[in-house]
Amino acid sequence: MKAFLTKDFYLAAFLLSKDIRMLDYVKEDVLTLFRFPDTDKLQQLVRDFYAGNSVVETMKYGMSLRALKSIIHNTNTNTNGNHSITTTGSYR
Repeated sequence: MKAFLTKDFYLAAFLLSKDIRMLDYVKEDVLTLFRFPDTDKLQQLVRDFYAGNSVVETMKYGMSLRALKSIIHNTNTNTNGNHSITTTGSYR
């Protein structure tokens, strides 16, 4: 499966709020990379996000931001690449 990687925290939260499942993440020092499946839908959402042509449910976006912050500020590192996150704010 082809993957889309981003370090853009706000884009990652936007994708989660649009029900794009994050495959996993990689933490390298102070940088966190978020990996999503690279689909046509994802590519269209990325274009819409950067063009400012998107609408998002504010509660889902807020939950996604909080969930990503918990990943970024977690002191443990992603060593096996099996972490994923949902828009409910929990991750497994």
